[in-house]
Amino acid sequence: MIISFRSRELRDNALNEFISLFEYSAHIVDKLKFFLLVLNSSQNVVEFPLQHTLSFHGENLEISLDENTSIIFKQAHKNVAVAADGSLPWEKVTRLQLIEVRNTTC
Repeated sequence: MIISFRSRELRDNALNEFISLFEYSAHIVDKLKFFLLVLNSSQNVVEFPLQHTLSFHGENLEISLDENTSIIFKQAHKNVAVAADGSLPWEKVTRLQLIEVRNTTC
């Protein structure tokens, strides 16, 4: 899959280990890098090998990094038909945009 980022700051926080350690704990940085690598290696969301870590919320996808921290993605295609119930055909999603690293303790 192709992974993009909502902002340059979020990209730097996610990809640059030196910068990310100022924002997140070491275990979060390791998990963030791992999940970005695995997502990048997958053809689409349905082929992601760790399906039990995914939570779908309408057009968003959430991956829990620990009990307090998760990463939130949205599909990054221009035209993906949304079902009547608001869900996406995730098997067709090959582009994701990281929109947030969410910490629920803040």
